[in-house]
Amino acid sequence: MNDSSSLPRAKGCDASILIDGSGTEKTAPPNLSVRGYDLIDQAKTQLERACPGVVSCADIIAIATRDAVVLGGGTQYTYAVQTGRRDGNISLASDASKNLPGASLFAGAHTVGITHCSFIRNRLYNYNGTGKPDPDMDPAFVAMLRKRCPQTSAVDNSVFLDNLLAKRGVLKVDQNLAMDAATNGTVKSLASGSLSFPSLFGNAMVKMGSIQVLTGAQGQIRKSCRAVNK
Repeated sequence: MNDSSSLPRAKGCDASILIDGSGTEKTAPPNLSVRGYDLIDQAKTQLERACPGVVSCADIIAIATRDAVVLGGGTQYTYAVQTGRRDGNISLASDASKNLPGASLFAGAHTVGITHCSFIRNRLYNYNGTGKPDPDMDPAFVAMLRKRCPQTSAVDNSVFLDNLLAKRGVLKVDQNLAMDAATNGTVKSLASGSLSFPSLFGNAMVKMGSIQVLTGAQGQIRKSCRAVNK
């Protein structure tokens, strides 16, 4: 058995979020809303049968992300996925909590176009502890969203994302993009079509998928995405 303390450690695209156990990245607050682990397991099982020890869990995540966007109807967002990543051997909740902002601040690439009430209730009812909605949100839009997301409901309904330029950004991080002078021009250019969002999205995903990857003799190719090889 390998000594995990002597193995390479990365904080990038190394599939460390997939490892089960107490105190792993999967248990960190920013990752509690992540779903689809069973689909990754199914893909890994099929790949191990066909070509054992060849395709890493990290590559499966990268490819599945692209395919999920396409299958969700975003065929114009398809892009070439770089492969050859290897899997990390260490997964710590503290790393995720320290390096990932919470869902209320950042919701990732949400091109599919929905979020959930649990991520926006603070904007609708008690923004920054004021007991009032976010003043940067259109009041009529607030009233509409409150019907979809009652303050005390235990049901976490889905909410479609909306128009940033009309102060109808459901997620605060999106609305900030439209209001900040540094990014407002880009938002307007994307809305008008003078910039190609599908092209920029694909480039951004490829760039993010290259952050601190393990390659060559680094890390390993896990037999199960939920556990480090022994």
